[in-house]
Amino acid sequence: MEDKDKDKDKDEAAAPVADNEMVDEVVERLLDNADASGAALLGEGGLLTEITKAVLERALEAEMSEHLG
Repeated sequence: MEDKDKDKDKDEAAAPVADNEMVDEVVERLLDNADASGAALLGEGGLLTEITKAVLERALEAEMSEHLG
């Protein structure tokens, strides 16, 4: 792959996929649901822990799919 192509791929990967309003709305809904259910935010099974795990797993899946085809 040429250096130009590598730079282009980096730029595309860094582009935001969601606007701030959408992110704010999702975060607000998640926190409201966590408050309503009494769910913990941190620690094992906590909201932040589970979100982090889900995002990392999906990113890894996407990376592996792209890499392995």
